[in-house]
Amino acid sequence: MQLPADIQSVVAAGTMASTSVIKGGGQQDLLGELRTFVAGATRTVKTNPVEFARTALSLLKTLPAARDAVLEYFCSVFDIAVDKYITEVKVRSTLCRAMVNQVGLLAGPRPG
Repeated sequence: MQLPADIQSVVAAGTMASTSVIKGGGQQDLLGELRTFVAGATRTVKTNPVEFARTALSLLKTLPAARDAVLEYFCSVFDIAVDKYITEVKVRSTLCRAMVNQVGLLAGPRPG
């Protein structure tokens, strides 16, 4: 896989200094992280979600040329999570309404 020139130049320049738990390695580590991210983001390789998130965060911090791709990926993950949550809320709401209607039918008509 041939990397774009702007990413190659950043990889060649090394990584920024860091005091976080995300380890800053050499050029090979950074290139490996970039390859891991691309493979995971394109789903060509099955990845561990926690390790993949750690890799993406590391790239976000250390490789400015990859920031757009990493943020776009996290945006899609967020969109999927929100869609699942909204679907779950709608299903629960529908079930609750159905249960309330059923209980109302079982109780019979209310005296007026």
